[in-house]
Amino acid sequence: MDIQRFNSVMGMASRPDTPWRKYHDYLMSDDGLSGREYFKSRGLNKDTAKHFKIGFTESNEIAIPVFKNGDLVDYKFRSIANKEFRRHSGGETWVVNEQAFQYAEEDKYIICVEGEFDAMALYQLGFRSVVSTTGGAQGPTPWLNNIPDDAQIYICYDSDLSGQEAAYKLADRVGIERCKNIVFKNVKDANDFLLDSGTKEEYQRLLDDSKRFNVEGILKIGDAIDSLEKNRIQRVPTFLSRLTSHLGGGIPKAGIMTISGHSKAGKSNLLMNMIVNHAKAGMPTLMISLENDLYLVLRN
Repeated sequence: MDIQRFNSVMGMASRPDTPWRKYHDYLMSDDGLSGREYFKSRGLNKDTAKHFKIGFTESNEIAIPVFKNGDLVDYKFRSIANKEFRRHSGGETWVVNEQAFQYAEEDKYIICVEGEFDAMALYQLGFRSVVSTTGGAQGPTPWLNNIPDDAQIYICYDSDLSGQEAAYKLADRVGIERCKNIVFKNVKDANDFLLDSGTKEEYQRLLDDSKRFNVEGILKIGDAIDSLEKNRIQRVPTFLSRLTSHLGGGIPKAGIMTISGHSKAGKSNLLMNMIVNHAKAGMPTLMISLENDLYLVLRN
């Protein structure tokens, strides 16, 4: 049994035998015309194909090589006839465009996208510090250790529900306090953004306006204040403006309030004035006297 087959049987990573140059040369040949037309239909140009070392197979598949430390460790194949993807059997999971780790040291940020074509689209727009997280948020993420400690991490996954759930999972694994979420409004992903004539300036605004992920059970100070404002207890003004101010706007509209004080402090007089004030305002009022004769209380 050869080494590669042994690794496959044992679930170990195996390096591809076919060099990326073979697929790339085929893409650029006369036989690769349909592959080049498909690549162009995704809004991508030759310079982008050259940077990512994109190739084409005789089975009409776009070949996307995956490099780790400069070595070819995997392929992603994308059929141009349908949306089916496949990987090199036994390939090692790693990001597409690993050069972004070096760029991020200078740029002080890195953008993580789902699809390989999304990474190509943003690179073509001028954002070189972008990686495609092959395998998504569910797959192994050993590449996280390559992100510079001082780099801001932007996650730009698909804008649909499943994409946003995956984005949150990745942020949770990376360190949610380090991540910001980029969500497209009118398109699904970065490649669609490019096809929709999105510009570098427009995407930069998305970066600038991106927000941090919400942590479950924890509110931002601004959100907490807004929540308190929306749920502020409704209060009814009393007969005395000073008392109303002291009570934070008056008596709670729904609840129980206890009036306490020393003997002869004026608790009954205060209560009677409140009752009269409520009655004059047309609010239902009920008085139950458990100690004194109600007639004498009202008369006095």
